[in-house]
Amino acid sequence: MPFCCERHENTANVHSPGFQLQTYLPSPLFATTGTKRKDPGPRSKTRYRKKADRKALDLLLISWVLDKVENDVVLMRESIDILSKDQRKRLIFMNPKDITSRHDITRGLDEDSEWADEFSESLFVLVKDYDKKLVDQKHALKSTRKALLPATRPQVRSGGPPETNYSSDNDHSDADTTQEEFREGSSADSAPPISTKRSVRPKLSH
Repeated sequence: MPFCCERHENTANVHSPGFQLQTYLPSPLFATTGTKRKDPGPRSKTRYRKKADRKALDLLLISWVLDKVENDVVLMRESIDILSKDQRKRLIFMNPKDITSRHDITRGLDEDSEWADEFSESLFVLVKDYDKKLVDQKHALKSTRKALLPATRPQVRSGGPPETNYSSDNDHSDADTTQEEFREGSSADSAPPISTKRSVRPKLSH
């Protein structure tokens, strides 16, 4: 920037450098290099436990923590000191694939080693048993549905409808027989022919 107004020389040289804004600044001015920021790519989506499987697990955790409170006769701790409501929510949302050991539960609940030594293994067994029962139930349901399906299915030829077995040429369907009898009037139950002769009325004597 050689000048800021008309009071300074517009041409900067050795003898008359003119106005230099940089000399009044503590550090060099920021200048963009013109390079674009790199695309970080698609963000990995956080996966949680299925919504349909959370409620039953939450009920198990409530039962678990109430049992711990009842049996804690020495320290007399409350449920919030063992497993708070917020921790229960975090635990039921955790992806089952992310829980491979008791340490995953300790880290997921932000607990210390003292809490982990007392409760993490018990919670880990509870969660894994629950997940195993879910898998067994889904396999049993799949087997039941498969057993209810028909044993054989009609074979369908590619490019056309299923093959149909037709009767011989001498056989007729009920619809064809009815139409033929209606046209020829040969049905045994058909009504007698209606006479077209004009009836003669008897004369009355006076």
